[in-house]
Amino acid sequence: HESNSHLIATFKIQSKNPATGISTTGKLQFVDLADSNVIQRQPGSRKLTTPESVIDSIGIGSDFKYTNRSIATLSEVVTARSQYQRNVPYRNATITHLLSDSLEADTKVV
Repeated sequence: HESNSHLIATFKIQSKNPATGISTTGKLQFVDLADSNVIQRQPGSRKLTTPESVIDSIGIGSDFKYTNRSIATLSEVVTARSQYQRNVPYRNATITHLLSDSLEADTKVV
């Protein structure tokens, strides 16, 4: 895949207890966020640089800009879920919309 593309690998898992006959299903998703390693800390600071400041400083194109907006939206979704907010911005980026069922209820995000 291209370096500016996100990658989502989904594994659906089904297990059946032979003693009881009860089936359990689950889903495991691995997500590779494109260019997420480009955002770095400002020298001498604990604060992360914003995507806009990185774009301005190194003059890169709109692909990077939109990639990092989707990463920022993912962060907003995780924050909204952890704070039990009513309005969670799943539809603000394609990646959060695709992962919405994995970011709801009692799911684990690592």
